[in-house]
Amino acid sequence: MIRAIVLAWIIGPFAGSVASAQPPQFATELVQIVGTWQGTLTTRGQHYPITLTIQANGSWESVVPGIGTGHFSGTVRVVDGEFRYHTNENGIDGTYTLREGDGTRVLELLNDPHTTSASMAPKR
Repeated sequence: MIRAIVLAWIIGPFAGSVASAQPPQFATELVQIVGTWQGTLTTRGQHYPITLTIQANGSWESVVPGIGTGHFSGTVRVVDGEFRYHTNENGIDGTYTLREGDGTRVLELLNDPHTTSASMAPKR
């Protein structure tokens, strides 16, 4: 189990770079991103593991050990072809971007202040 976590933490950033070459998918409905995603979150030059779960009703929860309480929640909705999210704990909004291609799916996160980003793959 620890080996899998370490590998995900090491490989996570590279999975995003492969999919980043793929064009972003136009957001039409939440079902495109519903599920559990895992990867690496970067904020202020520090890297943290992240697990994000998005429900069909648009609610989401994330676990990011090492940042505050490590638990965050909010809502996501489709706005003008983008997945726009709101974070309950700090009021920060941002965008999830789905990239797909060559059998790879990556969900990217970027907050509106551009201080936090993440690259996640579907949990296996």
